[in-house]
Amino acid sequence: MILRRRLRFQFNLLVFTILAISLFSIYIAFSFFKQEQFYDLLYRKVKTAAVILTELDEVDTTLFRKLKNYSASTLESENILVYDLQHKLIFHNNSANWPVDEAFLKKIEKENLIKLSVGKYYGLGLYYKGNKGNLIGVIFAEDTFGNKIMMRLRAILITVLLISLLVIVLAGRFYVDKSLRPINNLIDKINSIGESNLSERIETGNRSDEIAQLAKAFNSMLNRMEAAFQSQKLFIANASHELRTPLTIISGQLDVLRLKARTVDEYKQTVSNIHQDITILIRTANRLLTLAHASSGFSEVRQAPLRVDEVIWTAREELKVIYPEAVVNVNFSDNIHDDKQIIITGNEMLLVSAFLNLLENGCKYSKRKIVNVFLETHDNYIALKFVDHGIGIKKEEISHLFEPFYRGSNTIGIKGQGIGLSIVSKVISLHNGQVTINSTPGKGSEFIVTLPLSHNELQI
Repeated sequence: MILRRRLRFQFNLLVFTILAISLFSIYIAFSFFKQEQFYDLLYRKVKTAAVILTELDEVDTTLFRKLKNYSASTLESENILVYDLQHKLIFHNNSANWPVDEAFLKKIEKENLIKLSVGKYYGLGLYYKGNKGNLIGVIFAEDTFGNKIMMRLRAILITVLLISLLVIVLAGRFYVDKSLRPINNLIDKINSIGESNLSERIETGNRSDEIAQLAKAFNSMLNRMEAAFQSQKLFIANASHELRTPLTIISGQLDVLRLKARTVDEYKQTVSNIHQDITILIRTANRLLTLAHASSGFSEVRQAPLRVDEVIWTAREELKVIYPEAVVNVNFSDNIHDDKQIIITGNEMLLVSAFLNLLENGCKYSKRKIVNVFLETHDNYIALKFVDHGIGIKKEEISHLFEPFYRGSNTIGIKGQGIGLSIVSKVISLHNGQVTINSTPGKGSEFIVTLPLSHNELQI
């Protein structure tokens, strides 16, 4: 059953059930009220008969019977029977006497008032205590007028229920269709958005209901999807270029080498060039793998408590392999007095790769090849400043530096792939940290990395 039909059925069933229970309650309440009213009428009639027979000497039973027969208030099939205390019948107004046994009369004497019903008849027994004597009065009658009223009420309520059912069905159809119309529009709009038009968004208007929240959530998802698609396209295009360039160079060098016989020195030079290009290719592939690993999410990355300074020492040793002449100075602030102040939780391989990229950039774009690292601890985080004396970065280009394969306009002629800072951004973000840049073209750059301190002890 689709949602529209299910909502209609539930709405109709709920409202119809409430209405049916309400009408049935009205009918039952009125039935009890009618019954009590009729018993009250029977009580007044039998009490009147007892009063007349005991208190008024001038009215005998014959006269009273005639008065009752001609009374306009006589009930349908009314039978009034009056007994003395010896249980002798002293008055009745109908030739068709009702059989009343001794046990019933004794029960009336004991309880003073008894109400009962026999088939379609209602009955009442009264023990009357008068000034001139006590009597037992019994009355039976059929509530014909009340029954007609109940039949009329029952017909009215059933008619109201049937008419209401029709109104409920129509109202439910209108209400459900109106309520689901925004969802249907949302579904149509969602179905119209595909890979070719991911830039389109769903209009939310000024509403703040659940439909608007759903549309906003879907728009947010579209933003992430569009960014992922654009990043994927850019990544594939740039990765293809970065991998194709050294492969093309290697292929060209081998083709030239095959044209004619070469000297041993020429062969050695060509092999050396090819080895250099293969090294660049391997580093590019490794960086791409690191970038993919950093993008996989922290839940998929093994983490453990680490000393930040040891990660920097490891990165410095790896930097020495690439730039043997590089100088990395590590400086600790005066407020660091305990190892716990420099322990973070993270993945050592990824953090080494991030710090290595920052150190390598400080050497790659600087003739002095000197990088100063400053560690400063705070209450809940540690700040690391990587300061170099390189070519610097233009202010308008800083916001693009963490995009994959983006390179500054002043890096032309310097070898690089534009992957390093993307890795840094991904890794630091993965560790719930931040990276900020302060740079002056021609003077150098300062990369500030902040990472949360760990609450776990370092396992030795």
